[in-house]
Amino acid sequence: MKISVIIPTKDEERTIGECIRRAKEAIEGIGYEYEIIVSDSSSDNTAKIAESLGARVIFPDKMGYGYAYIYAFRHASGDIIVMGDGDGTYDLSEVPELIKPLINGEADLVLGSRFKGKIHKNAMPWLHRYIGNPILTWFTNFFFKAGVSDAHSGFRALKKEAIEKMNLSCTGMEFATEMVVKAKVAGLRIAEVPINYYPRVSESKLRSFRDGWRHLKFMLLYSPAYVFLIPGLILFLFGISMIAITFFGIRIFYNPGIHTIIASALIAMLGYQLFLFGIAG
Repeated sequence: MKISVIIPTKDEERTIGECIRRAKEAIEGIGYEYEIIVSDSSSDNTAKIAESLGARVIFPDKMGYGYAYIYAFRHASGDIIVMGDGDGTYDLSEVPELIKPLINGEADLVLGSRFKGKIHKNAMPWLHRYIGNPILTWFTNFFFKAGVSDAHSGFRALKKEAIEKMNLSCTGMEFATEMVVKAKVAGLRIAEVPINYYPRVSESKLRSFRDGWRHLKFMLLYSPAYVFLIPGLILFLFGISMIAITFFGIRIFYNPGIHTIIASALIAMLGYQLFLFGIAG
């Protein structure tokens, strides 16, 4: 059994050393063969520090969080792939607990859940902790029945063969959502383990609204249900609104009558059926 730890980096010279040391000590402690791959797009000394600690440094030919992983997957030789950021927010000494469901044959993909574990003070902005992450995770569960508490955790592990079944292609931050969604669609088993989440030392690369929209857009475009859910909801609300307007005799552009009620009811029923079909899909 061999473990490949992949760490994507962009100017993380202040934290990469400790991340590598913790990962090495943790895996050596459980006696598995391992390799540490740093997928680097830095302009500082991150690569030099990583190499001095025995990590293999590769340089993706394109930018992007997702692409850093996709590029690194091609170079990984482990049976289990561990993914973790190099900014110190995740404690890579927790790798043994993270991979345990894989070792025991209980899962194909394991997510380190910050919400089931401990989010330390100042580690996650209020907007992300109470609005962004919960809402986007809810959409992931709603559209794809993923059943997870932290769809966007950057600390996760999976079997090498699972990667081949998912055909991952997103190059940005939405890569995290893509992996969960495609794992579920492919019938892979997903598990979660509680983890710690710490404040980052360097500046965050995350752009809240831009990246949040990219996560949501991927889910909408990938879900077959979205074709019916959104139009169905719009038609249903429009039909109900027109019935209410007609019932209360509110005049907008013309005097509403019985024909308006009939047409509005048909529109509302059509919308309702489309919405139900979308949920079933």
